[in-house]
Amino acid sequence: MAWRVCPYCKERVKRDAVVCRYCHRDLEPLPAEGDSRSVSVLMAFMAMGAGAALVLLWGYYKEWKSWHNDVTDTDI
Repeated sequence: MAWRVCPYCKERVKRDAVVCRYCHRDLEPLPAEGDSRSVSVLMAFMAMGAGAALVLLWGYYKEWKSWHNDVTDTDI
């Protein structure tokens, strides 16, 4: 069972507790653990996708530039 500390009386209460059983004060709900991890995984995949897109665009630009130089060299 997971526990947390009451911010008011510093007693140990259950993680899902809404009210402290010692001081009877309302406790703030803790954020869900899975939410932050799924967002960080999503951000990592988005960063990898953006990096791959930049590499592909850079490679295409280099090829386009060489094609452009080949066309202008044969026209002269």
